[in-house]
Amino acid sequence: MAVGTTRLAPAGSVLYREGSTTEVVTLLLEGIVKMESVARNGMSVLLGVRQAGDIIGEIDRRPHPASAQTVTAARMLIVGGSAFRRFLEGNTHAALTLMQVLSDRIRESDRRRIEYGSMSVRGRLARLLVELSQRYGTSDFRGSVVIGLPLTQSEIASLIGASPVSTARALQELREAGLVETGRRSIRILDLAALDWDAERRT
Repeated sequence: MAVGTTRLAPAGSVLYREGSTTEVVTLLLEGIVKMESVARNGMSVLLGVRQAGDIIGEIDRRPHPASAQTVTAARMLIVGGSAFRRFLEGNTHAALTLMQVLSDRIRESDRRRIEYGSMSVRGRLARLLVELSQRYGTSDFRGSVVIGLPLTQSEIASLIGASPVSTARALQELREAGLVETGRRSIRILDLAALDWDAERRT
């Protein structure tokens, strides 16, 4: 893409806040960004996580439905909304690719709603950890998989649609089963195959 400006942002940078209006589209080149919204009771809810290759922002001046904050250091391509529209108008392949990305997000959201409606909290947690390990996991010297995404228990609870108390209880069960180890904002998968099986048998 020939348009736009490259920006570097350290971890913890707020790219935009929920309700603000910025006619800017951001292509995430490197790093991880979390999308959060504030519920009516004032609690912050983690809606999702974006990674390299994802697009966030608005092409018009509608209010942002969620806040965006970098989890890790990030490198982004910032493009004005009008310039991005012109780019899509002149690039059919890019427009179709964007449509596919949006379609995949809707399909993923629908899949989660269907799965979570029939799974226990432990099953939802196990499924999420398997998915996070596939996207952000790295193997260590022990043969375990370390999830390189620093999330709090409250943020994990938001992602699986459960209360923090229920999530903490399910996480404790997985620790007692020898499937995971946890530290401050860190999770190590001790047996990925067994964790995947644990999620499947709780559907």
